[in-house]
Amino acid sequence: MPAAIALQTQVAVVRRGDRRLLVASENYAERVEFNLDDMPAVPRGHWSDYVAGVVRLMERELGDLCGANLLIHGMCRRERD
Repeated sequence: MPAAIALQTQVAVVRRGDRRLLVASENYAERVEFNLDDMPAVPRGHWSDYVAGVVRLMERELGDLCGANLLIHGMCRRERD
């Protein structure tokens, strides 16, 4: 998503054969797992809330998604140079 700040997010995605979403963050050195059929109803105040919100929006627009393993890395553009 475009933003007027010097941040960048990279996501590697591998499709799964089920409806589970396994999300790993290199920035937080932790993993979170979601069941796409039972997504959290309210934010938890955790970095994974953003992922859950994007998934809910995508499913509303595109219909049911398949499961996936995601590896997320966020950085300032200066780190990339």
